[in-house]
Amino acid sequence: MSPAWRQTLRRGGRLAAGGALLVVGAVLVPLPGPGLPVVAAGLLVLAPELPWARRARRRLLEVAVRARRLSAAGRRRGARGAEVARG
Repeated sequence: MSPAWRQTLRRGGRLAAGGALLVVGAVLVPLPGPGLPVVAAGLLVLAPELPWARRARRRLLEVAVRARRLSAAGRRRGARGAEVARG
């Protein structure tokens, strides 16, 4: 098999796998299950091939980092509030 065919098959496989992950993740988002991680995995697979997937993946990572920071700040504030209430 020539390198061009291999590249075409690899690209087709990435598109099919990434698309399937996105569809499954979208179905799982409202249901109990790992919807958002599956969507993130689909974007990760599609990002090398599609510019919109690259942008969506970057945005998703920014939102995840921001949520983690807010969650950590909330835990710190909550712990201090509990100490004050007990004291």
